[in-house]
Amino acid sequence: MKENHKYGLGELLRHLTELIDRSAESFYKEHNLRYRPRFTPIMRVLSDGPCSVNDITAQLAITQGAVSQSLKLMEKESLIKRKSGADSRQYIISLTKKGQALLLKLEQHWQAMFAAIELLEKEIDAPLRMVLDKTIHALEKKSFSQRVSDSMREKI
Repeated sequence: MKENHKYGLGELLRHLTELIDRSAESFYKEHNLRYRPRFTPIMRVLSDGPCSVNDITAQLAITQGAVSQSLKLMEKESLIKRKSGADSRQYIISLTKKGQALLLKLEQHWQAMFAAIELLEKEIDAPLRMVLDKTIHALEKKSFSQRVSDSMREKI
């Protein structure tokens, strides 16, 4: 990234996400795992057992559309299976045997990942997860566009 350029939040967060995802993808390739980082939040939810798409979405900070796209990809990789729920419009998602076997391999990686996050936070001397969590909560209360509009009104 350029030293003199003033980056916006979106640019910085996208770049951070790209760095994290590229590194994760590299790890998975090195360990011969056919796996995408975008599956991780869903795999974590499903590690507690089968649940509906709505339940998965409710537990994650990801849109229903993104969850549905990831589920389609996971189904293509035979990591999950769907079955009709009590309501015919609802599907219950569960891990296949292949998904469960992969989960066992991933859990060790996730423990190491959280340890690495703690080391990163010590290195940068900032509670990064807490800052991001507080930022998300603040923007849920008052959107960024509302904040920009308020800033523009204050300058007039």
